[in-house]
Amino acid sequence: MRISLLGDLIITDDQGERIDLKEGSRRQRRLRNLICVLALHGGPLSPHRLKTLLWDPDERDYTSALTTLVYKARAVLPQNRLVTEAVPSGGQHYHLLRLPGDEIDVDRFHDAVDFGLQARKAGQPQRAIESFQDALALWRAQPGDPLLPDFPDALAMRQHRESLLARRRAVTEQLGEVHLELGRHGPELAEQIRTWLMFDPDNEYLYQLLMVNWYRAGRKGQAMQAFQEASHVLDELIKTGPGPALNRIRDRIRNDDPTLAWQP
Repeated sequence: MRISLLGDLIITDDQGERIDLKEGSRRQRRLRNLICVLALHGGPLSPHRLKTLLWDPDERDYTSALTTLVYKARAVLPQNRLVTEAVPSGGQHYHLLRLPGDEIDVDRFHDAVDFGLQARKAGQPQRAIESFQDALALWRAQPGDPLLPDFPDALAMRQHRESLLARRRAVTEQLGEVHLELGRHGPELAEQIRTWLMFDPDNEYLYQLLMVNWYRAGRKGQAMQAFQEASHVLDELIKTGPGPALNRIRDRIRNDDPTLAWQP
């Protein structure tokens, strides 16, 4: 079985057939939420913990709703994959079993990122680039689409979503840095950075990389234009404008700081 969470939820069964997970209704969305939670955690979860990951606490009792979702999940998942396990305390936990050969794209993402970081630390920049690119390729959303649309919006689940998004952000930053370290500045890198900014428009560090890229390519005017663009976007999104680091890069470019030049 293969489960893809980095984008719309996609499940492929043991025979390689894609499981039909219809979208649209609120109940169907909750079913996708449940499967995402179970797949992401990978181990047994109590009914109470599942409810906190699917719904924010309020006066309602979601036990019946959870029972219905589990029943529907068992109907669409491969047989005997979503099991109920007894615990010594007398309660029960739900567990989405992983068998040898199963794949979840979140695990592959983390593995690729870790390998890229190790390669960069070992002085193997090209291998780092390849691993970081492999990690980003697992994300299937298009610009303008939410990156993790089937993750529940409950408060207890937001930390998991934010952690994944933060690591994706770090990958783009690392990838931009390595390209610049190798002297690969120019229009092609600028296009890549702009693609990353479509998913992460308030990332000031990516704008810094974009400005340095244009400056090293001999296009000081475009570097300053990128700063103006960043100022406008940040003012629109977070109402603060550029931070100190972005302003420092602007000043260094304006003054032709020799330390910004590429060093082989």
